[in-house]
Amino acid sequence: MSVILSEIECEEIVKKATHQKDAKIFNFKIIGFGSYLGFLGEYFRLKINAAVNNSTREFNFFLKSLPLKDLKQRKMLEETGIFRKEVKLYENLILELSKFMIGDNNWCPMVYLFRDDLLVLEDLSLKNYEMLPFRFKFSKLHVE
Repeated sequence: MSVILSEIECEEIVKKATHQKDAKIFNFKIIGFGSYLGFLGEYFRLKINAAVNNSTREFNFFLKSLPLKDLKQRKMLEETGIFRKEVKLYENLILELSKFMIGDNNWCPMVYLFRDDLLVLEDLSLKNYEMLPFRFKFSKLHVE
């Protein structure tokens, strides 16, 4: 099983990311996120080569999918609706609240595509955000 994304969806993603009405997709690829598997999904990087306003460049995104390798985990997420709830959170609440973001001081990633089985988000690693180490323990200072 693999993530399926259409060229039309990639075009919409680039249009949303660039706030432009036209985009021409040359190619795109979905790359595994190493061996990391999150509890609520499987993670990938999406690379899209496209032309926007006569300028060709590569666009990079973070993709979160229902699990593809662990079918028991996928079934549990589908039965409980947890992944769909996260999609609805981005589709409704976060999309509405994101209108209040100013400049690059975002408090959450921008969302560019939401489906019941996947989310395409801004790749925050491009802004030097990193995942915390596994089993990272927060100090009192972190919590405060």
